[in-house]
Formats: sequence, C-alpha cells, structure tokens
Amino acid sequence: MQPLTDRQRQTLDWIKAHKRRFGVPPTRSELARGLELRGASSVDVHLKALTRKGWIELEPNMQRGIRLLDEKDLPLVGPVAEVAAGQPIPAEPHVVDKIPAKVAERFSPRPDYFLTVRGDSMDLTGLRDGDIVAIRSNPDPNSGEMVVGRVDDEVTLKRFVRLDPKHVELRPESSNPEHKPIRIDLAREPLHIDGIVVGALIGKR
Repeated sequence: MQPLTDRQRQTLDWIKAHKRRFGVPPTRSELARGLELRGASSVDVHLKALTRKGWIELEPNMQRGIRLLDEKDLPLVGPVAEVAAGQPIPAEPHVVDKIPAKVAERFSPRPDYFLTVRGDSMDLTGLRDGDIVAIRSNPDPNSGEMVVGRVDDEVTLKRFVRLDPKHVELRPESSNPEHKPIRIDLAREPLHIDGIVVGALIGKR
C-alpha cells in the first residue's frame, strides 16, 4: 500500500468511522457531506486515488461499493434471530467476537462479516445451530443464492428464489417440516437483502 496525502487519509478515516458506526461503508453522497465536498465528482477523485494506492476496492453498480483492504479481523455477529430490526447486522451491539483476516482470506469472494446460525431451517445444506456463515454484503442476489434477508421485522437465513419479476421466495432447506417458504410480493411487501453466503465454518460453536 502506498502512502496517502492528508486529504486521502482523511477520506479513508471517514469511511472507516462510518463503517464502524453503521456497519456498512458510506455512499458517495454521504461521503461528500461528511467531508464537506461539492459532490460525487470530488469524492471520486479521492476514491480513485485510494483504489490506485491499494487501500480500497470499488465494486461497480453498488451504492455502498467501497471495500476496505487494510482491515484485519472481521466481525462475528451473534445468532441472526437476535439481530434487532432496522439495525445493520454488523453493528456493534451484535458483534460477539472477531474472525482473523487469515480465515476470511480462505473465502472467494472475501466476506464482509461472519454470522452465527440459529436453528435448523437450513440443516439440509449442512448448516446447523451454532455454525458460522461467511457473508458478503450484496443487496441484489442471484436466484438460488443463500441470503440473509429481512422480511417485516424478521431477519432470516434462506435460499433466495426469484419466481418472476414481481415475486420471490425465501426457502428453507430443512429436515424440519415446520419451516415453510416465505413468498413475497415485491410490489406490496418490502424485502431487504443484507448479503449472500459465500462459505461456512462448519462445527464452529
């Protein structure tokens, strides 16, 4: 990583502070306001410099597509069922431990945080209560990916299946018949996807 100018360091520090406080990186608009810049074009100058010098990575077509490359340990969040509605999942109240960066590097793509599984709704995939899943922030999953989703005030780990442009299902994969698919009419019901599962640490309790 190359040295930074004072302004570039200020930009990087502001991104980190926002992520520590809210659990997600800022949008360009939030960054512009925080740094008292004129607009997105001014922000892009600093983001491109941080990218060129190896401090961040920019993901195209993502509103919060700023990925910090100098972070060490990743947060481990407690059981998904205990995450408070309306709060970012990696927010500080939910973090129970840290996962070393060298563990995170085993996964491709690299996760943003880890999440503890609660219950048996996905046990047919090999995930059981107490296992740990690696989550990469992504609000726009492909059909068939396992996701962390929010429906009403519930945070859940399920298989995302797109039925048609207006309807999706969050499907359990469980030996327990009590778990049922959640069918969502996107025109009537809000659905927020926090991220996709990119791997797991099986048997970690």
